[in-house]
Amino acid sequence: MLSFAISFINLTKTALLILKIYSIMKKSILLIFIALMTAMGSQAQEAEVVKSKPTLRGYKAFYEAEYGFDIDNEEVDNNGEKISNYPHCNNLMISTTQGYQVNNFFFAGGGVGILHYVDGNRTVMPIFADIRFNLLDNKFIMPILNARVGYVVGSWGGIYSSAWVGARLNLMHNHAASISVGVSHHNDQFSSTNNDFEWTATSFGIKLGYEF
Repeated sequence: MLSFAISFINLTKTALLILKIYSIMKKSILLIFIALMTAMGSQAQEAEVVKSKPTLRGYKAFYEAEYGFDIDNEEVDNNGEKISNYPHCNNLMISTTQGYQVNNFFFAGGGVGILHYVDGNRTVMPIFADIRFNLLDNKFIMPILNARVGYVVGSWGGIYSSAWVGARLNLMHNHAASISVGVSHHNDQFSSTNNDFEWTATSFGIKLGYEF
C-alpha cells in the first residue's frame, strides 16, 4: 500500500512537471510567433516605404537647345603659329540624348545633335557619350552636372566636348525641365597641300532642356 502511494505521488509529480514544461513551451511558441509576426510586419512596412519612394530609375530621354557665345577660336599650323581668328563661332545647337537612369543620382547614355555656327553659316553633327549627375535625391529642385564627349561629323569635323552645371525642376511622372550654363569645345585638324592645320573653337553657353 505504501509503495503504491509513493508510485502515485511520483506519477503525479511527473505529470505536473510535464504540464509545467508544456505550459512553458506553449508560452515560448506564442512569444516566438508574436516576434515573427512583428518582424514580418516591420519588413512589410519597410518594403511599402521603399516601394512608395519615387525613383527615377529606367529609360530616359532628354531634348535640349543651347546657344553658345564664342570666347576663344583660332587656327594654327603644325608649328603652332597662329594663322587667323574666326569671327563666326557663335553657335546654336539642338540635341537629344537617350539612355538609362541607373539610380536617382546617375545617368549614362548617348546623343546626337545639330550644331550650327551662326556667323560662319556652317552646320555639323556632333555624336557623343553623355553622363549626368543629380546632386540631391529626387528633390523638387536639384543641382545637376552634365558632361559630353564625342566627335563632330561634317565639313568642320573633329573632337567635341562640353561640361555643364545647372538646376533640374521636377514635374509630374518623372518629367523635368532644366537650365544649365557651360563650356563647349570643338577641335578640328586638317591638311592642305603645304601644311597641316588645327582649328579650335570654345564657347560659353546656356542650355534649356526637357526630360522624361
